[in-house]
Amino acid sequence: MSSPGPDVFVIVLSLGRFTKEEADTVDLIKQIFGHEASQFSIVLFTGGDNLDEESIEDYVRQSKSTELKKLIRDCGNRFLAFNNREKQDKTQVIQLLNMIEEIKNSNEGRYFTNSMFEEAEMSIRKKMEEILKEREREIEIQTQILQAKCEREMKNMTRRRKTKSSSISRAQSFVPASLSLRMKKSRC
Repeated sequence: MSSPGPDVFVIVLSLGRFTKEEADTVDLIKQIFGHEASQFSIVLFTGGDNLDEESIEDYVRQSKSTELKKLIRDCGNRFLAFNNREKQDKTQVIQLLNMIEEIKNSNEGRYFTNSMFEEAEMSIRKKMEEILKEREREIEIQTQILQAKCEREMKNMTRRRKTKSSSISRAQSFVPASLSLRMKKSRC
Protein backbone atom coordinates (compact mmCIF):
# COMPACT_ATOMS: atom_id res chain seq x y z
CA MET A 1 0.00 0.00 0.00
CA SER A 2 1.11 3.55 -0.53
CA SER A 3 2.29 5.59 2.40
CA PRO A 4 0.74 6.85 4.64
CA GLY A 5 -2.31 4.82 3.59
CA PRO A 6 -5.80 5.60 2.32
CA ASP A 7 -8.13 7.98 4.13
CA VAL A 8 -11.15 5.98 3.08
CA PHE A 9 -12.37 2.95 1.13
CA VAL A 10 -15.35 3.67 -1.11
CA ILE A 11 -17.37 0.53 -1.80
CA VAL A 12 -19.36 1.22 -4.98
CA LEU A 13 -22.56 -0.76 -5.51
CA SER A 14 -25.32 -0.58 -8.07
CA LEU A 15 -28.69 0.33 -6.67
CA GLY A 16 -30.93 -2.71 -6.87
CA ARG A 17 -30.40 -6.27 -5.78
CA PHE A 18 -27.36 -6.89 -3.56
CA THR A 19 -25.98 -9.93 -5.39
CA LYS A 20 -24.02 -12.88 -4.04
CA GLU A 21 -21.01 -11.72 -6.09
CA GLU A 22 -21.14 -8.30 -4.42
CA ALA A 23 -21.45 -9.92 -0.98
CA ASP A 24 -18.50 -12.20 -1.80
CA THR A 25 -16.47 -9.18 -2.94
CA VAL A 26 -17.21 -7.35 0.31
CA ASP A 27 -16.17 -10.49 2.26
CA LEU A 28 -12.97 -10.62 0.23
CA ILE A 29 -12.23 -6.98 1.05
CA LYS A 30 -12.72 -7.78 4.75
CA GLN A 31 -10.48 -10.83 4.46
CA ILE A 32 -7.73 -8.90 2.71
CA PHE A 33 -7.84 -5.67 4.69
CA GLY A 34 -9.34 -6.93 7.96
CA HIS A 35 -12.38 -5.77 9.86
CA GLU A 36 -10.69 -2.51 10.82
CA ALA A 37 -11.06 -1.38 7.20
CA SER A 38 -14.79 -0.87 7.78
CA GLN A 39 -13.93 2.08 10.07
CA PHE A 40 -12.53 3.71 6.94
CA SER A 41 -15.34 2.73 4.54
CA ILE A 42 -18.29 4.36 2.79
CA VAL A 43 -20.89 2.59 0.66
CA LEU A 44 -21.67 4.55 -2.50
CA PHE A 45 -24.68 3.48 -4.56
CA THR A 46 -24.79 4.37 -8.24
CA GLY A 47 -28.12 4.77 -10.01
CA GLY A 48 -29.66 7.01 -7.37
CA ASP A 49 -31.85 8.43 -10.14
CA ASN A 50 -33.78 5.12 -10.06
CA LEU A 51 -35.00 5.91 -6.55
CA ASP A 52 -37.56 8.37 -7.97
CA GLU A 53 -39.02 10.11 -4.89
CA GLU A 54 -37.66 7.57 -2.37
CA SER A 55 -34.62 8.57 -0.31
CA ILE A 56 -31.56 6.35 -0.13
CA GLU A 57 -32.18 6.03 3.62
CA ASP A 58 -35.70 4.67 2.96
CA TYR A 59 -34.32 2.33 0.31
CA VAL A 60 -31.78 0.85 2.76
CA ARG A 61 -34.31 0.68 5.61
CA GLN A 62 -36.82 -1.18 3.40
CA SER A 63 -34.21 -3.49 1.86
CA LYS A 64 -34.78 -7.19 2.47
CA SER A 65 -31.04 -7.92 2.15
CA THR A 66 -29.58 -8.61 5.58
CA GLU A 67 -26.09 -8.70 4.03
CA LEU A 68 -26.51 -5.18 2.66
CA LYS A 69 -27.80 -3.88 5.98
CA LYS A 70 -24.89 -5.57 7.80
CA LEU A 71 -22.38 -4.05 5.36
CA ILE A 72 -23.80 -0.58 5.94
CA ARG A 73 -23.82 -1.12 9.73
CA ASP A 74 -20.20 -2.34 9.58
CA CYS A 75 -19.31 0.85 7.69
CA GLY A 76 -20.74 3.00 10.47
CA ASN A 77 -23.99 3.64 8.57
CA ARG A 78 -22.07 5.75 6.07
CA PHE A 79 -23.75 5.50 2.69
CA LEU A 80 -25.04 7.73 -0.07
CA ALA A 81 -26.33 7.51 -3.63
CA PHE A 82 -25.12 9.22 -6.77
CA ASN A 83 -27.64 10.26 -9.37
CA ASN A 84 -26.13 9.16 -12.69
CA ARG A 85 -28.26 11.61 -14.72
CA GLU A 86 -27.31 14.75 -12.78
CA LYS A 87 -23.76 15.14 -14.02
CA GLN A 88 -23.71 18.89 -13.31
CA ASP A 89 -24.97 18.46 -9.73
CA LYS A 90 -21.91 18.94 -7.53
CA THR A 91 -23.82 18.51 -4.27
CA GLN A 92 -23.49 14.73 -4.40
CA VAL A 93 -19.70 15.02 -4.81
CA ILE A 94 -19.61 17.54 -1.95
CA GLN A 95 -21.68 15.13 0.17
CA LEU A 96 -19.11 12.35 -0.52
CA LEU A 97 -16.19 14.69 0.30
CA ASN A 98 -17.92 15.74 3.55
CA MET A 99 -18.39 12.09 4.48
CA ILE A 100 -14.68 11.48 3.83
CA GLU A 101 -13.85 14.43 6.09
CA GLU A 102 -16.11 12.98 8.80
CA ILE A 103 -14.25 9.67 8.60
CA LYS A 104 -10.90 11.43 8.83
CA ASN A 105 -12.13 13.36 11.89
CA SER A 106 -13.69 10.32 13.59
CA ASN A 107 -10.46 8.39 13.03
CA GLU A 108 -8.54 11.36 14.46
CA GLY A 109 -6.61 11.85 11.25
CA ARG A 110 -5.40 8.24 11.19
CA TYR A 111 -5.01 6.51 7.89
CA PHE A 112 -5.61 2.89 7.14
CA THR A 113 -1.96 1.99 7.57
CA ASN A 114 0.38 -0.71 6.40
CA SER A 115 0.51 -2.05 9.96
CA MET A 116 -3.29 -2.48 9.94
CA PHE A 117 -2.99 -4.25 6.60
CA GLU A 118 -0.12 -6.38 7.94
CA GLU A 119 -2.22 -7.31 11.00
CA ALA A 120 -4.99 -8.45 8.69
CA GLU A 121 -2.45 -10.39 6.63
CA MET A 122 -1.08 -12.06 9.78
CA SER A 123 -4.59 -13.00 10.81
CA ILE A 124 -5.19 -14.53 7.38
CA ARG A 125 -1.91 -16.45 7.56
CA LYS A 126 -2.76 -17.73 11.03
CA LYS A 127 -6.19 -18.91 9.86
CA MET A 128 -4.63 -20.58 6.83
CA GLU A 129 -2.07 -22.34 9.04
CA GLU A 130 -4.87 -23.56 11.32
CA ILE A 131 -6.79 -24.83 8.31
CA LEU A 132 -3.68 -26.57 6.97
CA LYS A 133 -2.95 -28.18 10.34
CA GLU A 134 -6.54 -29.39 10.60
CA ARG A 135 -6.35 -30.78 7.08
CA GLU A 136 -3.05 -32.53 7.93
CA ARG A 137 -4.71 -34.11 10.98
CA GLU A 138 -7.63 -35.29 8.83
CA ILE A 139 -5.23 -36.78 6.26
CA GLU A 140 -3.21 -38.49 9.02
CA ILE A 141 -6.39 -40.05 10.45
CA GLN A 142 -7.48 -41.20 7.00
CA THR A 143 -4.01 -42.64 6.38
CA GLN A 144 -4.12 -44.55 9.68
CA ILE A 145 -7.58 -45.91 8.88
CA LEU A 146 -6.45 -47.04 5.42
CA GLN A 147 -3.26 -48.54 6.83
CA ALA A 148 -5.21 -50.54 9.44
CA LYS A 149 -7.63 -51.74 6.75
CA CYS A 150 -4.72 -52.76 4.52
CA GLU A 151 -3.06 -54.67 7.39
CA ARG A 152 -6.33 -56.50 8.14
CA GLU A 153 -6.68 -57.45 4.49
CA MET A 154 -3.07 -58.69 4.39
CA LYS A 155 -3.66 -60.84 7.50
CA ASN A 156 -6.88 -62.22 5.99
CA MET A 157 -5.09 -63.02 2.73
CA THR A 158 -2.24 -64.73 4.62
CA ARG A 159 -4.75 -66.75 6.67
CA ARG A 160 -6.62 -67.80 3.53
CA ARG A 161 -3.36 -68.76 1.82
CA LYS A 162 -2.31 -70.86 4.83
CA THR A 163 -5.74 -72.51 4.92
CA LYS A 164 -5.54 -73.31 1.21
CA SER A 165 -1.96 -74.51 1.58
CA SER A 166 -2.82 -76.88 4.45
CA SER A 167 -5.88 -78.16 2.54
CA ILE A 168 -3.69 -78.88 -0.46
CA SER A 169 -1.11 -80.63 1.77
CA ARG A 170 -3.82 -82.77 3.34
CA ALA A 171 -5.21 -83.61 -0.07
CA GLN A 172 -1.76 -84.52 -1.32
CA SER A 173 -1.20 -86.78 1.66
CA PHE A 174 -4.38 -88.67 0.73
CA VAL A 175 -3.49 -88.99 -2.93
CA PRO A 176 -0.35 -91.07 -2.56
CA ALA A 177 -2.00 -93.31 0.03
CA SER A 178 -4.97 -94.06 -2.19
CA LEU A 179 -2.76 -94.61 -5.16
CA SER A 180 -0.61 -97.05 -3.21
CA LEU A 181 -3.73 -98.97 -2.11
CA ARG A 182 -4.87 -99.35 -5.71
CA MET A 183 -1.49 -100.56 -6.75
CA LYS A 184 -1.47 -103.24 -4.05
CA LYS A 185 -4.94 -104.46 -5.05
CA SER A 186 -4.06 -104.65 -8.71
CA ARG A 187 -1.07 -106.94 -7.96
CA CYS A 188 -3.25 -109.46 -6.22
